[in-house]
Amino acid sequence: MEEDNTLFDCNIRESLLRGSEEAKQPVAVKVQHKNLHKAFHCDRTFNFFEFCCFLALLFSFALQGLISYNLYLFELEPQYLCRFSLKDHSAGQEAPPFVPCSSNELDKALEWKLDFSRDDLNLDNWFTRLNFQTVESWKIGMIGALYFIGYIAGSTYFPRLADIYGRKLFVVLGGFMQSFSTIALIYSNSFVLIYINMVIVGIASPFLASIGYNYILELIPESFENPVNTLIMIIDAFGSLIGIFYFSYFSKNIDTFLLIVGLMGIVSSLLHCLTPESPVFLDKNNEQNDMERGRTLSNVEEREMTSIFDFITKSNLRTNILVMICVWSTTSAGYYLINFNMKYVGGSIMSNIVASCSSEIFADLVAFLIFEYYGSKVSLILFFSVSGAAGVFGCFEFSSPTIIIGIILTARFGVAASFCVIYITTVRIFPSVYSATAFGICNIFAKVVTALIPMLVEFPEPYPMLFLAVTCLSVCFTVMFLDETKQHDKGENSPEKS
Repeated sequence: MEEDNTLFDCNIRESLLRGSEEAKQPVAVKVQHKNLHKAFHCDRTFNFFEFCCFLALLFSFALQGLISYNLYLFELEPQYLCRFSLKDHSAGQEAPPFVPCSSNELDKALEWKLDFSRDDLNLDNWFTRLNFQTVESWKIGMIGALYFIGYIAGSTYFPRLADIYGRKLFVVLGGFMQSFSTIALIYSNSFVLIYINMVIVGIASPFLASIGYNYILELIPESFENPVNTLIMIIDAFGSLIGIFYFSYFSKNIDTFLLIVGLMGIVSSLLHCLTPESPVFLDKNNEQNDMERGRTLSNVEEREMTSIFDFITKSNLRTNILVMICVWSTTSAGYYLINFNMKYVGGSIMSNIVASCSSEIFADLVAFLIFEYYGSKVSLILFFSVSGAAGVFGCFEFSSPTIIIGIILTARFGVAASFCVIYITTVRIFPSVYSATAFGICNIFAKVVTALIPMLVEFPEPYPMLFLAVTCLSVCFTVMFLDETKQHDKGENSPEKS
């Protein structure tokens, strides 16, 4: 497309938005198609409805992680008080008191109850309801594994469809799927029902995390992408913290938590129904909507001409997708490896999670600054180096718990900052007709690798931290092949130019 340098008149743009007669003039139509990005220089802000729709998308991105991030709390073994028979206690005791006991002793007790006085995280959860103490460990592990399997299934083809037919349909569908499945978990009184609903929650997650992320960034000016990306990552970092605080100070029952998350998801999904489609996918004839968001479009017919095999046949796409697969896999594996390792760190769960989330939020803010001034390549090399160095130190034995926690938090900082960078990098380096597909491909490989992490953390030290060190330091060299100049302006990219 030949570049048109005609200056955009802010007065014409405002008349278009007000629906005046001037909006019907040919000059306005011409300017609209050639100078969409210049519209943002007019400093128009979102109205209240648009702002609510935008917040709903941010909210849905955060909600999709609340179940997976807090799944360990649903499976956490409570602390019990048991009343045993007289023969288990001193002779002559008429009314045996309740005494602390473990889950293995419940079948020997006359009666038992949860000991809410000893631990703020002593929850009424699946462990007690489904008698986890009496079932094989693989059945419990399958709950999390099936979530990842669902996530992989949701990432296979749906992101490609979103690149062809638009983001809105899939974000709305994913929001309702996840919301109703979350509520259905309340009534899941068997492993089979939990498995089914966790698969559905997993399938819906990339609809909101990958496609929804693209949707959010395509509704805002490109100059705001980095700040909004940082905001999204900070909101996502609060996922684990929300669960801890909720169960510590509001309710010990997981059903109320699931109900609130599900209902809030339904409200957000209803708002998505009213949100306009991503401007990147609007029809060229829908000129007023194009003007309001300021993005140059490719129509559906042009998008259908693209293919997932372009990632193999086109050298620039092939190089970047291979690099990003390595980057996404390393980041996801490292993130969950550190999360699973937290259960072996001594001290209060609350204190450890608060420290971990604080480290992640700080990492997101640092990532914002480094990315803003130095770009993707430098940022990723720097943050992977930090995690890799922490992994090296983690291979050595330290007697001080403070040093061990410091190493884990440093590794968490580097991985969290990398996550913040790779999201916006994936959007920017691929043309809009491929961006959701790229998210899907990267997530498939990343989740396959991540599914192996629960087994890896059970290996004796130093193997888990050695894995972190080797993968993070190795991917630093891979990042050097990243071409971050492919797509700065979505409007200037087309399949033919890729």
